[in-house]
Amino acid sequence: MNNSISFLRHAKTIIDQNTPVDNWEISNNGKEKMSKITSSGIFDDIDIIISSEEKKAIQTAAFIAERLEKKIITYSDFNELRREGGYIAGKSEYEKQVRLIFEEGCSEIKKWETAGSALNRIKRATDLIDKKYTNMKILVVSHGIILSLYFGYLLDVKKEEYFERWRRMEFCGWGIIKNKKVIKDIVN
Repeated sequence: MNNSISFLRHAKTIIDQNTPVDNWEISNNGKEKMSKITSSGIFDDIDIIISSEEKKAIQTAAFIAERLEKKIITYSDFNELRREGGYIAGKSEYEKQVRLIFEEGCSEIKKWETAGSALNRIKRATDLIDKKYTNMKILVVSHGIILSLYFGYLLDVKKEEYFERWRRMEFCGWGIIKNKKVIKDIVN
């Protein structure tokens, strides 16, 4: 308990519709941005690095893990909202689907996990690591939709505001939570 938990959205990815979303890799642009963030030293005081099991998150966490010479612990509960129906091609169609996820809350759409289920997963995982460690600085690398849900929940954001917050969240955006309170919002 009494941990400081920094949440980092993974770096920008290469969209590859022939590959499952959870196996997408970070792009050259994403690698450059992570190199800058890592060399800035903002995460140099991190004690523990946790990542979702998705490749893009692990690749993002690897930049900081290498610098700090630390292992990456993976937790599936920090994975992105499950999208069994697959990725939706086209930015506007994808954004329409994400908007529906936020607005419908607990309604399952096109075989995507519900917002309520995803939120419960990240809450459970965060509570688990907060109880497991004491007075640590923890970094969790995760994903845009699930992080929007979690920070929105903690900030008591109106349901209508979630989608715009998600759109404003940058790749490699980060925020800090301590004792279930937002110290630094993940959305600028």
